[in-house]
Amino acid sequence: MRFISHFKSLCHAEAGSFVFEVLLSLSLGLLLLSMVFETIAALTTGAHTLLHQHETAAMWNNANRVLREDVHAAHTMDAKPGGLTIWEANGKVFRYAVNGSSQLVRTQAGGGTAVVAVGVSALDCSAEKRVLTVRLVFQDGFSGTLVVGTLP
Repeated sequence: MRFISHFKSLCHAEAGSFVFEVLLSLSLGLLLLSMVFETIAALTTGAHTLLHQHETAAMWNNANRVLREDVHAAHTMDAKPGGLTIWEANGKVFRYAVNGSSQLVRTQAGGGTAVVAVGVSALDCSAEKRVLTVRLVFQDGFSGTLVVGTLP
């Protein structure tokens, strides 16, 4: 019985302050809930960005490794903007170019094609004496430069 009389007093005497307290509580709860959702969205976006950067770094590392091995075995190189041709001492010939699907492709003369990296927007090469400089630009803005020399 005491509860009912207390409830009646809240409804009649302090109705304005009760409604204000309920609205204030709801507003603060919604504010905290929106902050939680914004934090989750920001963390998800950050994780996606880090994963993409990790994948781009893995592509660069693979291209770096393959190019380094081919250049070390080369006896002749022909570097042009957008393409590279390497003649190895064992007679193999490899051509590097970026295709229309934004893939760095390594093609062996006589057959055999391999995708070395994806998401590549540009390949810039220059060869001076026995030193090759290769710059790869990826679609996400990352660029890497490899400077490697052939073995004598």
